[in-house]
Amino acid sequence: MAENIDLIHESDRGCVLVAASILESQLEQELRKEISSHGMSNRYLNHSFDANGPLGTFSAKILISRGFGLISEDVFHDLMVIRKLRNQFAHSIDRASFADEKIIAKVNSLLMIKKVQEDTKEMKRYKFSGDDEVESSKVPLELKIQASGYVRYHKSMFCLAVHNLEIEMLKHCVGRYERLFRD
Repeated sequence: MAENIDLIHESDRGCVLVAASILESQLEQELRKEISSHGMSNRYLNHSFDANGPLGTFSAKILISRGFGLISEDVFHDLMVIRKLRNQFAHSIDRASFADEKIIAKVNSLLMIKKVQEDTKEMKRYKFSGDDEVESSKVPLELKIQASGYVRYHKSMFCLAVHNLEIEMLKHCVGRYERLFRD
């Protein structure tokens, strides 16, 4: 799991890009272990994960991880949603935001959201009136609100879902290795 990374304090764009990077890195680590256990040399293993290699994209890592049984169907679903969110935030010249209805719909489609919503019933929340866009005149107000312990709802749900995904991915891999050694 990623150490010392506080996604909630990143910009909306930074939050999604860093989260996707964390999850992609975790997938790559597990794939490297799996593939190297079958005898592939480090040289060819590294070529496989190069930008032009067969496992050079987040999408390829997700698909192959599911094919090898390294992730569950639910984790596969959520990783694909996060991949799409990452692409939307990374490739849009417009300001992407957790206030955008399309982004909210994608965040709400994450299967981990149900667990997160149950775990955060008591969380303090805030929303600016209107479209929730933070204009430069509202930035000091947003900082005061955050200092009071409030967080933006959909962004916080996304961050917690990513954290839960990391845990689920690790639990799935640990369970898989335990079954291999038991049999």
